[in-house]
Amino acid sequence: MFKLSLSTLGLPLALALLPVDQLPAAQAAVVPEPWLLDQIRLGEASYRDNLVEESLHRLELIVPGHPQVMAARLRLALRQDDVPLARRQLERLARLAPASLEYRQAKSAMRLVTEEGRQQLQQARLLAAAGRLAAARQAYQDLFGEAFPSLDLAVEYWRLVARLPDQRSQAITQLQILDRRYPGNGTLRGVLIDLLFDAGRPQQGFALLQQMAADPATRARAVELWLAQVRRMPVSEQSLAQLQRLVAVSTGNERVQAEELLRQQQALLADPAFRARARGLALVEQGRDAAAIPLLKQALVAYPRDAGLLGALAQAYGRLGKRSEAIALFEQALQQADADSSERSKWQSLLQNHRYWLLIQQGDQALQARQPDRAQGYYRRAKALDGSDGYAWLGLGDVALARGQAEQAEHYFRQALRRDPVNGGALRGMLALYRQQSPAQALDYLEQLPRRQRQALGDGEPRLRSELLQQQAERLEQDRQWQAAAEMLSRARQLTPDDVWLTYRLAEDWRQAGQPERADQPLPSWCRDGPMIRSNCMPMPSIFRPANGRRRPWPTWTRCHRLAGAPTWANWPGGSNRIKCWPRRAAGVSKGIRPAQRPCCGRSRMAPAAS
Repeated sequence: MFKLSLSTLGLPLALALLPVDQLPAAQAAVVPEPWLLDQIRLGEASYRDNLVEESLHRLELIVPGHPQVMAARLRLALRQDDVPLARRQLERLARLAPASLEYRQAKSAMRLVTEEGRQQLQQARLLAAAGRLAAARQAYQDLFGEAFPSLDLAVEYWRLVARLPDQRSQAITQLQILDRRYPGNGTLRGVLIDLLFDAGRPQQGFALLQQMAADPATRARAVELWLAQVRRMPVSEQSLAQLQRLVAVSTGNERVQAEELLRQQQALLADPAFRARARGLALVEQGRDAAAIPLLKQALVAYPRDAGLLGALAQAYGRLGKRSEAIALFEQALQQADADSSERSKWQSLLQNHRYWLLIQQGDQALQARQPDRAQGYYRRAKALDGSDGYAWLGLGDVALARGQAEQAEHYFRQALRRDPVNGGALRGMLALYRQQSPAQALDYLEQLPRRQRQALGDGEPRLRSELLQQQAERLEQDRQWQAAAEMLSRARQLTPDDVWLTYRLAEDWRQAGQPERADQPLPSWCRDGPMIRSNCMPMPSIFRPANGRRRPWPTWTRCHRLAGAPTWANWPGGSNRIKCWPRRAAGVSKGIRPAQRPCCGRSRMAPAAS
């Protein structure tokens, strides 16, 4: 005879005591089946088989053929090691609800009774423990599909899925669905809370901890998780608020621990140096490095061995491009950090990164100072630090190119492209090599590049094509093939219509070709539509050549500078990346060198921003 609790009997008994004429209306208002099914799930979530048993007994009297009732009876029988009863329930499910989810779940549960099923589950767990997450997930799916036989196995599966790349959000969603269906399960909520905090959703995590703490069955676990999460937080007003809430819901030893931590944090927040530390760390997290540095330095006076402070200050300096300072601070942070600190691997990686890019920077500076031997030494040391990155190989290629060692330069540039196929510097290096052989060969190489590599050249690709065409035109000009040279320059001008020197040169070639009517080309668009008015633009060749054909001298850059009315060359087209070219061009013009002969700026290299 079953012993039924008042909580379970209360609803059906109240219905039974009603007058007969009121019973249909009461049954319509209160349906006992969903409530009793919820009681079964609550009992399973809280591991209270007595509640499951009582609810099942009532449901078997009301709806004996309900698939969820039969499946719950099967699960209870297996927990009680009554395999024959579980098999009979499976047979009933197969007859009455063969297409139901409950039948599939029941089959999965019965599969675990067999030796083969237990071995499959063990294999899936071993794969997960070994870090073979994709294979483990497939093993779970092969065993259960999407019909997990118990709540514990469903939680186990979704915890595994959360470890896969880009799958944490899906796992959180599925665990939240399970939590609504099976409220109060401590294991499920513990997993879900950890995932919410890892996903940067602390408000949801603390709200769930509050629910756990309200249940006497899970309060101890909730306090333990709550305390662990507060210890991971930086000491701040937010951490104090969470500790105060924790003290209010905890008891015994957990309350003592929470109160002690609360006192410690209150004392720290009263310390100006610690407040500077907290504020500086927060600014580093926000990427406000310049504002963070004075605060971090102030805090370091009081806490000179604080590894977290040293590491944060190193990050701030590194992101501001002060690599030498960053390297020294990262080395100190690693010396002070605990062996098991979660920051060690991050700092080691950043230290390696800054050492590498500092060597690249020093190599670039030496190369610009025309010290190829020193530059080569820096690039070789950078390659020894990280041979997988293309920029050390690019630097070695630049050194070889500067020395006129074409074969070595090509080898290094190809090595750089093998590691980084869209390295614009290496692509420009290859073009420079082919350009030395012939402009046509360089153009062929540029045409054969895949679209992705041409895009890596950025806005510079049209200018590169234009310069190569101008170089071909120059050879035609040397052979006095003025018509062909003008046509080549016309193609170049389509690519760089705002190049005033190209416009002047094209006009000269049309005049030499005997077509003076084509010499007066339209003004560049930046003169017509740009910020400078037409009267301030550089005069065209026809302005300096009167009708009698006598040629006026082309104005020097100094005169053009006055005509433009600009305080600097920044007002001329081409942007900041061309400003440094103007002095070379000015020098070239004064010596009568054609624009195409003048060297322009070398490549620029920018290291990725440190995190």
